[in-house]
Amino acid sequence: MLSYSPLLISLHNRLRDTKKPLFPSPPRNPLTGGGAVALSSKIMYDVSNIREVSDHQEVFVDPSRDESLIFEILELKEEVGDDGSASWFLQDLASEQESEGCVIVYGFILKGLSNLFHINREVVAELKAAGATWIQFDEPTLVKDLDSHQLQAFTRAYSELESSLSGLNVIIESYFADVPAEAYKTLTSLKGVAGYGFDLVNETKLDAEIKSWLAFAAQKVVEVNALAKALSGHKDEAFFAANAAAQASRKSSPRVTNEHVQKSAAALKGSDLRRATNVSVRLDAQQKKLSLPVLPTTTIGSFPQTMDLRRVRREYKAKKISEENYVSAIKEEINKVIKLQEELDIDILLNFSFVNQRNDMVEYFGEQLSGFAFTVNGWVQSYGSCCVKPPIIYGDVSRPKAMTVFWSSLAQSLTKRPMKGMLTGPVTILNWSFVRNDQPRSVTCYQIALAIKDEVEDLEKAVVCMTSTHQGSHLQKKSLTGSIRCLLSWRLTFCKCRSF
Repeated sequence: MLSYSPLLISLHNRLRDTKKPLFPSPPRNPLTGGGAVALSSKIMYDVSNIREVSDHQEVFVDPSRDESLIFEILELKEEVGDDGSASWFLQDLASEQESEGCVIVYGFILKGLSNLFHINREVVAELKAAGATWIQFDEPTLVKDLDSHQLQAFTRAYSELESSLSGLNVIIESYFADVPAEAYKTLTSLKGVAGYGFDLVNETKLDAEIKSWLAFAAQKVVEVNALAKALSGHKDEAFFAANAAAQASRKSSPRVTNEHVQKSAAALKGSDLRRATNVSVRLDAQQKKLSLPVLPTTTIGSFPQTMDLRRVRREYKAKKISEENYVSAIKEEINKVIKLQEELDIDILLNFSFVNQRNDMVEYFGEQLSGFAFTVNGWVQSYGSCCVKPPIIYGDVSRPKAMTVFWSSLAQSLTKRPMKGMLTGPVTILNWSFVRNDQPRSVTCYQIALAIKDEVEDLEKAVVCMTSTHQGSHLQKKSLTGSIRCLLSWRLTFCKCRSF
């Protein structure tokens, strides 16, 4: 299929666990002096080894087939979307040459898929032999704006597998985001598919006002039914009046609009995205302060939660122990992990980030930011068997108070080695949440970046000398626009950090 998940079902990450390499790694070719990297066939030859190539081009050829592959840096066209950029350029090129017509022919995706069908059939056959009656296909790319040729590839792929899937129940899951209309039509017309994963949420504890602004899949079915009846002359006036009232409530609610946040985001300028000193000056200052080796060691991620720690948290949540006893127990666990890292002679210690792991990290930070709401039953599949309850960003985002400073300061006080704070990056918080649709995603992303920036500045004041951010979702919804947003939001978060 077009996604990067294999067909095997495992306990966590199916791509890592697959025993058949569905996607062998092609060679990596540096472009524009290493500023970008392209994957190409081993038989493609770099023309720059033969003759001079323009600075804005990279050219590869396949002598055996008289075919060439050309990468060209073009002028940015703000009005052209990422997915349509190649078509726009080729059509513009034809227009400049005064051609009588121009037809863009797509065949590479369909051609590449045919090489995978026999592998998919083998895996399905093995699952059948093992007694599987249900198979889940992950198709996260369906949430993107796919061209017609890409949607055609979906139809062909499942048609090719139809006979292999006979006798099995097939369900298709996508990422938790909007599936565009054309992709939805393609998805629901696929042959041999028994079910689809949607957000059928029966939410019971969400704030009543905020809940009135939302529509999960069940509510959307009701809305479509109401529209159909209205078009046939049987309009439910009470239903439409309630819907209009909810929309008006959302538009005027002070819970949605924060004038200070909007002004801060609107006032951003280029200097907010640039460091005041160059990298060599910062490296020199950091080395004088930290005296780190050439290759310093550190850790990423979270330490595991012990059974005792889980018990303490349950008791604190149930109000069976006081906050003082809770903090004392956590401090003891922090000290154990710091001693372990010191015994292992790790240079930059982790601030015991499992202190924050009472739930998913995006949920943890979202709970401490304004403009976020949380469900009780809104579970979605993130990847593999990992399920999360994504926050709902319904209003302007700000940070009412420090989020991690207390625990980070406590951890730093227990060691003389440098301690790094742990934060989830703005793009990951954005992409792993359900995002409001009444303003551009970029605006919401920068609001989150400004909130995380406030936290970074407070960590600096608390003598936490390093901060690490997790931007895992950058790999999941990757596009040119998304990459630029990731870079700018990261700069906004850290550009005002001191150089030591």
